[in-house]
Order: sequence, then C-alpha cells, then structure tokens
Amino acid sequence: MCDRNNRKRKFSNVEAGDQSDIALPPSVNITRYAESRSQEIASLNLHVQTKTVNKMVLETLPKHMNRRAMSHDIRRWPRRLRQLVKKQYENQVNKRLRRPPSRKHRRRPNNLLAEYTRRKRKQVWLETHIWHAKRFHMTKKWGYHLAKEPTSKSTRRTYTSITKYCLLQDVSFLCCIEVSGLQSEITLGFSHLSSPATGPGIGAKCYLNGSREGSIVLYKYDQYPFDAVGLVTFFWKPVSTEDSISSQEPCDTAESENIRYLWLWCHPSCYNLLWQELVKVFQNVISTPEDKVFETVTDKTSDTPNVKTSDTPNIKTSSKPHRTKEKVSSKLSNGYSSGSAAKAGQVFLKSLKDKLVRFRLTGPLTLKVLGNAINVSSINKTSSDSPESPWWHSYFSSEDCLMSHETKGKLWQRLGEAYVPTELPQHWILGLTVLDPRFRLPSKKQRAEPSLEAHEVDQSIEASPELSTSPLWDEAIRTEVKKTKLSEQEFNKMISESVVPGYQLHLLDSSSRIPMLLIQRPGIQSLFQPCNSTFANPRLGNGCDIILPAGWGMAFWIALVYQGAQVGGLSEAYRTSLEVGELYFPFDYPDTEAGLDEMSVIKTNKLGVYMRRPPSKRPNFERLGIPVPFYTDYLSLVQELNKDLIQKFCVLRDRKKLIALSRLISSTNDSKLKISKHFVGDGFYKQAIVPVIVEMVSKGVPEHCSMICVPLKRDLVNLKSKKAAEVKEPLHKVKRGTKECEENKKTKPSRLFEDKLKTGTGQLLPLSSTSRKIIGFLTTGRYSFLKASGVGIGFCSVVGLQELLPNSKSIILVRSIKSLEYRYAKLSIIS
Repeated sequence: MCDRNNRKRKFSNVEAGDQSDIALPPSVNITRYAESRSQEIASLNLHVQTKTVNKMVLETLPKHMNRRAMSHDIRRWPRRLRQLVKKQYENQVNKRLRRPPSRKHRRRPNNLLAEYTRRKRKQVWLETHIWHAKRFHMTKKWGYHLAKEPTSKSTRRTYTSITKYCLLQDVSFLCCIEVSGLQSEITLGFSHLSSPATGPGIGAKCYLNGSREGSIVLYKYDQYPFDAVGLVTFFWKPVSTEDSISSQEPCDTAESENIRYLWLWCHPSCYNLLWQELVKVFQNVISTPEDKVFETVTDKTSDTPNVKTSDTPNIKTSSKPHRTKEKVSSKLSNGYSSGSAAKAGQVFLKSLKDKLVRFRLTGPLTLKVLGNAINVSSINKTSSDSPESPWWHSYFSSEDCLMSHETKGKLWQRLGEAYVPTELPQHWILGLTVLDPRFRLPSKKQRAEPSLEAHEVDQSIEASPELSTSPLWDEAIRTEVKKTKLSEQEFNKMISESVVPGYQLHLLDSSSRIPMLLIQRPGIQSLFQPCNSTFANPRLGNGCDIILPAGWGMAFWIALVYQGAQVGGLSEAYRTSLEVGELYFPFDYPDTEAGLDEMSVIKTNKLGVYMRRPPSKRPNFERLGIPVPFYTDYLSLVQELNKDLIQKFCVLRDRKKLIALSRLISSTNDSKLKISKHFVGDGFYKQAIVPVIVEMVSKGVPEHCSMICVPLKRDLVNLKSKKAAEVKEPLHKVKRGTKECEENKKTKPSRLFEDKLKTGTGQLLPLSSTSRKIIGFLTTGRYSFLKASGVGIGFCSVVGLQELLPNSKSIILVRSIKSLEYRYAKLSIIS
C-alpha cells in the first residue's frame, strides 16, 4: 500500500513540474487557427445532425414542453423544430397514402345523405331520428325506427320528470287521417264503428265545435263489442259560433250543411286496418250505386299515383305505373301502409301520415317549458295581396282573424308564466301562430324550475272554437311553411356574422311564422274514474301535445330540450302509463289485432330467451303449475270459466257496467249479490273480460303473464289475523301415459316439454289444475314509485269476478310464472 502511494506522489510532482515549464506562444496565426476551428465546427454539426437513434421530434423534447395541441397545430411547436416536424408529418402522410384504406373507410358511403335516404325506405325515420340515435337505444317497430330507452339510467328519472318537471317524447309516428264531408254523413258512418255506451263519440255535442279533443275505441263494421280496431283520438276543425252545428237532427239536404273536417289519430299498428274499415263503412252506408268509390295510392319514390275505381278493371297502361303498383303492393303487405286518398259519396278520406309532427310533454312544468321556448308572432295588418307576399298577410287580412290572434298571444303569455296543465280546460285545443324558435335559443341549456310564487287560478278560460282555429288545417299553408323554412346552413351563417357572439339574432320581418296546435291532456282526471281507484294523485300524467307542420321537428325539439325538458322514449311512455293507471295501446288491448300481434312478438322473444338457457337453469313450468307461461290466453280463460266452447272474447268497455262492477266489488250487501248474478247472467258478458289494476298489499312485484287468482277462505283469515303463513302452490307431478312413453322411448322428457312449448299454441296444463282458481292475467307489472309497491295492469273474466263479490276488500292472489308463492293484492276496475 505504501509503494502505491509513493508512486502516485511522484507522478503528481512530475506533472506539476512539466506544467510550470510550458510557455505561451508570442503570436497566433489567425488563418491557420480559423481553418482548424472551422473543421471542428463542421464535424460537430455533422455529429449533431446525424441520427444515432430513430426518434421522433416529440421524443427529443423534455416532458414539460409536451403539448397535446402540437398534434394538430404545428405553430404550437418551438420555432427551431417546426421545419423538422413539418417534414416528419409529410413523410407520415405519404406513408398513409401508400397504405390500402381500412375496411371502415371502404364501407363509408361517398354520399351520406343518399345513404340515409336508402335506409329510410323500409323503416321510416322521424325528423328527430339522428338526435335520438346518438343518445338512445333504437328499435324497429310498426314500420318505424323509434327510440326505445336512453343509454343512461332513466327509471327513477322518468317518475321525477312527470311529477316535478317535464318529460318530452316524440310521438310523430302516430298516423293522422283527414275525413271531410257533410257532418251528418260522417257521424252516421262512425255510428257503425262505435257505441255510445263506451263514452262520448265522434258526433258528441262537446266535440262538434272543434274546441276539444276526444278519444274512443273503434270496432269493425257493426261488430261491437267484438273485433276492436284500436284506440283513436280525434278533433273537428273549429267552426265559428254563427255556423250552425246540427248535432241532434241530421240534415236531409247537402246544401244545408257545410263541409266539415275531422282529424283521426291512431297508432301505426292499426292504421292499415282502420283505413280499410273507414273505406268499407262509407262505401256501404253513404255511397249509392251511381257513386264511384276509388282509392289512390301514391308511392314516395314516384309521383305517379295508382287510382283504383270500383267500375274500372285493372288494365296495364304503361310499364312505369305497373312498377309503381308493385312497390305499393309490397308496402301494403308490410301492414303499416295504406292508401293516400279515398272517396265514398260526399265523404273524402285523405292520409296525413308522416306529414305532421307531434310532440308530447308530460309534467307540471310543461307550460313553463313551452312558454320559454315558443313565442307568439306579432303580425301587422297589411293590404299586400301580391303572390310573393307571405301566407300570414293574406290569412290575417280580416279583422276577426287578427283580433283572435292578438287574444291568443295575450292568453299564451299568461299561461306560460304561472299556469300548470291541470288548470286548463280538459282536452282543450289552442291554435297559435309562433315564431321560429331558433332565433330565441339560449346560449346554454336551461334548467326548468317550479315557480315558488303563489298565483290565483283564472277560471275565465273557456274552450271556445275562436281560440282553437289555426292555419294548420290548410294544406297549402303547411306546404309553404315547409318550403320557406330557413335552412340550417343559412341560419348558422347568420350566427357567424353576428356582431356580438351568443347574443340572440334579430328577427326579420320575412322570417317564418309557424302554425301550431296545443292540446291539453288531463292525465288521470276523468269523469268516469272509479271511487276506489288506487291512484289518487290528481296531477299525475297531465301535460300537453303540440302539433306542427312537417319539416319543423328538429327546430322545436332543440328549443324544448334547451329549456330543460327531459327526453324519453317508448319505455318511458310505457312506465308513465303504468304510474298513471292507464291502458297503453297496443299492449293492453288484447281484443285487437295489433294487441294480438304484440302478444305473439313478446311470446317469441321470451321463448327464445328461455331456450337459450341451459336445461338445468330453465324453470319447469309443468312442475310449477303454470298453464300458459309466455302469453295471456284470455280465450281459454273465458272458455274454462263458462264450461263452454266460446269462439271469441271481448273487453267490456261499457262505462255504466264498469262503474256498476266497481261498486259491486267494494260492496258487502247481500242484495247487491243478487244484482250481480243478474248482471253476469246471459249475453255477451260470459265472453267479456274487464281491465283491472292490481296493487300489492305487502311484498312482491307482479310481472307480465302473472296469474290473478281467487283466495280461499283460510287465506283471507290468515291475512286478517296477520299470520306469517305463506300461501304456496304445491309442486305438480308430471304424469306421462304409457302410450306416450312407448312412442318416445328415445326422446328425453325435457325434449318433449320443449317441443310442446314451441309448437303448442294452447296450454301446457289445464287452467283448473292450480290450487287457486285463475280468473285473469296481467299484461303489465312493475314497481310503482307512486305507490311504493308493486303494481300491475291486466284483465279478469266477468264470470270470475262474481266469486270476488263476497270479499269486502276485493283481495286477490297474484302468482308469478317463476314462483310457487301467492302474493296478496288489492283489485280495482279501470273504468
């Protein structure tokens, strides 16, 4: 160690001595010094510019200089690196161009609008389709592509919206049919499609002046109470008070009456059948042998209509009309399309399907949302009669029309400030002419809040035809309003050219004026609501519908959404009807063809889910004692209870009979039991079923196809004594005959059950095989936020209800198809 240290000291001393002996040169050759330094600088530059590692420019920067905006804006880079980055990007673009395009790029159409038009042909798109497709799960139903439910959670939000705020739904898929002709002939024709026992009909005096909307269930020609077509809402074109409305005595001459117009709104699932029945009834009742009953069918892809006349044969005139006829016949086979016009006698039918837009708003803040989004236009009286003048100059040229418009504007300002829909006249129709809502859009979405200030309800608002008149009835005005609409491109250009960003645009005098109809919906408020109804909230389900000309759907939709309306789809409408306690078409109308079609679709879907499960995870319905697991077999129910082979069943819709049944169920008087036996008696009541609401007493949530059963006496005793004993169905033994076993030795019992379930449209077991007698089924069942318990809607046989009459509290038993347990529930009749 010492030798090593000594050596280090010697070397350090030698180096120090050598440095002290070195002397600096007296002069420097500048030329030689510059040449040598230039060579060193060149070698350094070459070393710096030569890539030793393959790195991107971004990787050479420190982390604190990384910017996400550098990827699309080259000016975000440091100035010294911009040229390198630019060169790098060019190389990347050239490489991408050399690559073959991806499959997604190849599939994307060149013309996106043409691709949308092609996809609309089989399933019609609503005007708000693209808006919904980004936020909702879509489904194909009834010939339309509709929004089913939002991608976010919406079950509790739906109940909050209809009770505290406003729920918005696009129901433009509802089909409209315009019936025009003499009032006496129209009411005479509809008298063969309905019955006054079910409620006020189309010829009722309260509807003839056009100030209210009505609803009625229509039937096939002279088939009441069987073969229902569907639920229809209607309203007449308003008439002034001076016009004579002959509601009691029909006129004998056509000259003594004016032509009246009637709009019918129906569900698309029953639109085709309703059109056929209307043509049939007016052809049989009104037209004479000399009258020609014709029907014109126009295809959307062609302007050439096909005219079908009663006295002209089918002759091929040219190849082009023949191709159009083939297209129309294929659309008619779909079941959701029909003719565009038909005539019988003096009555003319015209289809307005997909030519009007209808939005539905539900909740106490409906009028506040509408008042903030919609502004009534101010129209000055002008004497301009030139053909280029807008339509409102000629329409409001008369003093009466202008005064009526000003009265509606003042009334609308009052309604939007403090009113709720329940404070308006029931089913009231208000006609308005409003401004383009895009000019009054807020800069950001607003939240609709209820007003805390108390206000006095004005009882002076009355439903009058003067307030219900609207230019929307005129087809020429609807066409002009659609054609003169300011396009989105022009509107966006006006926004970009505005001086102050975010400030509302100045409304021009030539801006569009849009006719609109507002229809009040009272919700569960009804003159025929039963006394023992389980739903007692008077404001639940109230709201308004607005009807607009085609082409203006998205403009008003965005305005309503920006004012705080919550949007819902078909599932939200279904939940709302259950909370309100109303029947939902077509699911809760089992005596219609549309209802039967929906039942078959539900059965197919549930059977598919059942078969996709492993055999060990499938419930054995024979062991559980479930006669019909996937659908509600009301025909077999009526046949079983009457011990007779009945070919048809019907739904009892006679208002007086329904109220009488509701009182009988809640009564305990023995004298009324005698009346009930006479009430059930003979006639079509043996074939009738009654709509009912079921509310669970304690536990349990009913489901679709759940059975409604009659409790035994000991079940009621246990309920009154509050014992914890549960009512259960004993397990059924599956008995197979020797002949059946011999024929199917190689087939498993589970396979036999599956084949029977797939192919058999009847029952797996007889309805009388259960320990508690089945008197009905549920078509709908969910948890109700209003009642904080399970609630269901279904139908019971009139004969089966006779056994419930001794029960003072109308207690029934409900059993799900996957359980053996019976749950106690209260039953009330929907009247």
